[in-house]
Amino acid sequence: MRFANVSLYSTDYVANGSFASLRENVKIYKEKNFALLVKTQDFSNNFSRDLTYIDERSYNFLEKSKLYGGELMMSNIGASIGKVFIIPNLNMPMSIAPNSIIIKFSDENITQFVNYLISSPFGQDILKVFTAGTAMPKFSKTQLRGCLIPIPPYGEQIRIINKIKKLFDLIESL
Repeated sequence: MRFANVSLYSTDYVANGSFASLRENVKIYKEKNFALLVKTQDFSNNFSRDLTYIDERSYNFLEKSKLYGGELMMSNIGASIGKVFIIPNLNMPMSIAPNSIIIKFSDENITQFVNYLISSPFGQDILKVFTAGTAMPKFSKTQLRGCLIPIPPYGEQIRIINKIKKLFDLIESL
């Protein structure tokens, strides 16, 4: 996605190498280990169960997909395609799991704005333009990088974010 110099980078799991080298160099564990391998389903269970871990060697191999908290994570395949999440800071090393794309922005407000934008029907329609496949829909980070999304001036983004937060608070209170 092009965001007028506000995107620092976008990456995914396979940016670290071929599928063969990933299989050879990444060891996955179901019990706690050095780093968390963040999956989209972790957000639905509030990072409380069915977590996946990697050892330190795997974490270092996955250099291009390390997470620090604050990144925007987007599912790019399957039934959850287009779902977006903001990576929490879990005070432990983290890396992205397969089937997602990470976008890092220069400002947390821009991250929040793009999160709301992509979650909206308008944002989902933009993603549908380049999503391929019917049985297993998907898009690549290359396709995502080529997507143009209109971004309002920074002050307007802040106003929109604040309005959405107030509406969510109202919904929550009701």
